[in-house]
Amino acid sequence: MGAWRTISVALEANVKQYTDEMEKARRQTDGLGKDVADLDRKLGQIREGAGIGIAAGTAVGLGVATKAASDLREAQAAANVVFGESSGIIEKYAADAAQAIGLSERQAFNATATFGNMFTQLGIGQEEAANLSMSMVTLAADFGSLKNVDPMAIIEAQSAAFRGEYDSLQKFIPTISAAAIEQQA
Repeated sequence: MGAWRTISVALEANVKQYTDEMEKARRQTDGLGKDVADLDRKLGQIREGAGIGIAAGTAVGLGVATKAASDLREAQAAANVVFGESSGIIEKYAADAAQAIGLSERQAFNATATFGNMFTQLGIGQEEAANLSMSMVTLAADFGSLKNVDPMAIIEAQSAAFRGEYDSLQKFIPTISAAAIEQQA
């Protein structure tokens, strides 16, 4: 019986060692499973946060695009009122403005309408006002390119000069003044 007792003790020791190792492996696996579950939960939160961020960004982008489209429609409507039947040539000019002179369509509509409003108030017909307005805007874009200045700043200075305010234009043409204009006139 001694041999059986030795085999039994050895087997019990092996079973005990096997059981202990299996328990240790189970604890490690449970820990790994918990870590994987935590990681999956965190990734889900990140995905959800990114989705919300993307959705918020998309909503903001759509709002900006909607405002830009609305601003363009308003600028076009103003030009249509100022130029009446001659507004078609302004529409073509504005549509080509980005390529031709570096102004957005909205900027071209606004600028030509500003000049056109002034010219029509002086009694110039709508067609001639449209042609003069396009010339003034193109001149401003060319001058802005030459001086490396935003053309809209030049357009504002030109408009002020037409009202007799030469200070803003003097930044670009220092020799211009009311006296110089009167002498030329």
